[in-house]
Amino acid sequence: MKRQYLVVWIVGIFCLVFGFFGNITSTANQQHQIFTLAETLQSEGGSINNWTVHASKSYSQITDETDWNGLVESFQHHYEQFHWDYSQKNDQSLLTGHVNKDGYSIELRLSATPTNDTLHTYLIYEVTSQNWNKKQVNSAINGLTKFWNEEFAVQPQVFTSIEGDFSDTMVEDLPEKANQILESLKAEKIESLQEEDFVSVSGYSKKLSNELANFHNMNVQIGLRNEGLGAKTTFVVGTPIITIEY
Repeated sequence: MKRQYLVVWIVGIFCLVFGFFGNITSTANQQHQIFTLAETLQSEGGSINNWTVHASKSYSQITDETDWNGLVESFQHHYEQFHWDYSQKNDQSLLTGHVNKDGYSIELRLSATPTNDTLHTYLIYEVTSQNWNKKQVNSAINGLTKFWNEEFAVQPQVFTSIEGDFSDTMVEDLPEKANQILESLKAEKIESLQEEDFVSVSGYSKKLSNELANFHNMNVQIGLRNEGLGAKTTFVVGTPIITIEY
């Protein structure tokens, strides 16, 4: 009997330790994603002007107005450090919360939309900053991961985007510059779109582990744009995809 208790105790400790280090690994992995993008862009002469990380998830258990009202009250009570705004437009209800940290801001957007006699409830957690600082990035991703574990008991699928420009010069050959960034990421080009002053390229890099469920062959997107004669060349790079307007 003692032997059985010992086995159960060892298995329990193993699961606890495995789960703990699994969380650390996942968080460190998300930090690695954005640092890999940043270092690549900086090595190509890019200056970072803005970075964003966000995650999103639906609430399958919130199906009616009573559930929704309870969720709204829970958020406003549990996350008192946020400044909350509630609005309704057409059939959609939206609860938005903002809080400023040291060097970055966090926005929570909780929405509910009637769909087929039920409520489709969705949460977006977004961090944005105009300051590139590794300590702040680590803090932001740690905060997102902690929030997600508390709210959903799962690791988040994090989307990362970095915006900036290439010094004070305009890149004459946008496709070539996009290819250079892909090469620095050791990425294979999957598809591309080219216009006169704009290039968008999608690729797959083994240096990045972020993947979408339906896009196993793509985990990085690059957008380059010349703003006009004599202006700078701006960039947006994201993993696994770009989720901001560019």
